[in-house]
Amino acid sequence: MSDGYFEALGITLVSGRTFTAADRDGATRVCIINESLARRLFPGESALGKILLRGRDLEVRDVVVGVIRDVK
Repeated sequence: MSDGYFEALGITLVSGRTFTAADRDGATRVCIINESLARRLFPGESALGKILLRGRDLEVRDVVVGVIRDVK
């Protein structure tokens, strides 16, 4: 995704940051999640800096760098 992606779609950043040019192949994998997922996975605490494991064997690790408002 490029700079301004969320802004162009009218999606509000609640905490953290959006993607930057530094978030490229070879860098630490990062992700942005919505408020509902943040509340479900990390109730009562900040999702920022938490690790999401995914993939068939949970081998893919993404660091949460941002939380956005829920959108339809």
